[in-house]
Amino acid sequence: MNVTFWAIFSCCVAERIWELFRSTQNQRRLVRSGFSNFEPIRSRLKMIFFHAAWVIATFIEAWKREASIPLPLAGVCILAIAIAFGLRIWTLRTLGAHWNISIMAPDESASNVQSPQSLFVTDGPYRYIRHPNYLAVILELAAIPMLGGAFLTAIGFSIGHFFILRGRIHEEEQHLFSRPGYSEAVGSRPRFFPRINFVGR
Repeated sequence: MNVTFWAIFSCCVAERIWELFRSTQNQRRLVRSGFSNFEPIRSRLKMIFFHAAWVIATFIEAWKREASIPLPLAGVCILAIAIAFGLRIWTLRTLGAHWNISIMAPDESASNVQSPQSLFVTDGPYRYIRHPNYLAVILELAAIPMLGGAFLTAIGFSIGHFFILRGRIHEEEQHLFSRPGYSEAVGSRPRFFPRINFVGR
């Protein structure tokens, strides 16, 4: 049995459950601070069910296969998971009460403050990319099942997540870029991968 996989997978499931509770608390605080949830309930449920299906599929395929993957591939998977975990923790610590699993944006009235850029988080990983949490999820969805030999789950759910995430980011950025200050705060940064400036070029 792949003890490393099952330990990582169990921690991931526990974290997902914790995130739901943390998100609910933070959303209430954000509403009191002048933010609104702009994500349709259908979209939220689709994302929740997608991740629940990923957990179930990963568990079933890894349990049925009980496959051992080559050591170099296992190393790559563990490295990707470690990067995803570190990026997620960095994002959570940076966002604080702003972190949640829905599309939250300031109300029009909240945007009319003296310094609208102050409504948006620009520290931590947001100094380099706009969607660090989504990048962490992309890495996890592929690397965790693959570590347990659940290759069909890794490939299938990564493809499905691409289409879901593409629509979600488009909808989220429509709301954010319409708010004064967002474009100036982080709008010029890439979505997922930071730009590398080579010295001397």
